[in-house]
Amino acid sequence: MTENIILDINDLHVNYYTYAGVVHALNGISLKISRGETIGLVGETGCGKSTLGHAVAGLLPNNAKIIKGSIVLDGEELVGKTPEEMRLIRRDKLAYIFQNPAAALNPVMKVGDQIAEAIIVREGTSKDEAKTRAIELLTKLGIPEAEKFYNNYPHELSGGMRQRVMIAIALAKNPVLVIADEPTSNLDVTIQAQILELMQHLKQQFNQTTILITHDLGVVAQTCDRVAIMYAGTIVEVGDVHEIFKNPLHPYTRGLLRVVRFNETRSKLPTIPGSVPNLINPPSGCIFNPRCQETKPICKEVRPEMIEVRKNHFVACHLYSSV
Repeated sequence: MTENIILDINDLHVNYYTYAGVVHALNGISLKISRGETIGLVGETGCGKSTLGHAVAGLLPNNAKIIKGSIVLDGEELVGKTPEEMRLIRRDKLAYIFQNPAAALNPVMKVGDQIAEAIIVREGTSKDEAKTRAIELLTKLGIPEAEKFYNNYPHELSGGMRQRVMIAIALAKNPVLVIADEPTSNLDVTIQAQILELMQHLKQQFNQTTILITHDLGVVAQTCDRVAIMYAGTIVEVGDVHEIFKNPLHPYTRGLLRVVRFNETRSKLPTIPGSVPNLINPPSGCIFNPRCQETKPICKEVRPEMIEVRKNHFVACHLYSSV
């Protein structure tokens, strides 16, 4: 099993240093991802999903710092790497698909040349060979008239097509891990469905290992093998997608799913009471305890550890500490 782990994150802590104070953005994140699986990171805005992705990719802003923990990608420790060393990691092993492809693509460079450049940088091939392979990759992504498409500029493309280009650039590097940060959030539902279908097809074709960062549990249900539920810089529940949708354990997970399953015939939309805590001064004990309706005295004093309640179904909650 250990040989099959492509990413091993252990007790990761990340702080942001701001004028208002130190923001404890990630607090003891531990997660293992196996080769070929797609895992969804789900949670409210500001829970740390993108911070975790940026930490793995070495893309944290200047005011952020990893203060503790380990990130091992394909057997190589990433924490402590220099920016230049992380640039080589992103070249050889890791690809990041950003939320806004229009901002991520070079506006004055043909999209095909941007894909070919990724191939040249990764493998040192000739321009002609890289162009041929870029066109082949575009064809695999279901883009008609790929040779003509190669010569388009980003502003000439729709949002869905630009996202396809970002996916092509990611796959051109043949990475061991792809991090997709809200890849469909700026697209309409029809194009979103096409991109999700494409990602499923590519997973089957390339056996790609993917972290999918999203707030949409519907997207997770459609594309992921496992899901990690994040809340205020922590992971509160991890398990198989079908298991968690069927038997959610953590009160926060149950709250999220109640909203997703809301029936229009009800008179009132179910909500999770309260608001996300201030991570400059997070609450003691379980970080969810101020909003939890099942709080016990220990929840306000002791942070719960992640335990396996069912096979491969883990939860950090004192309600299950005796299980």
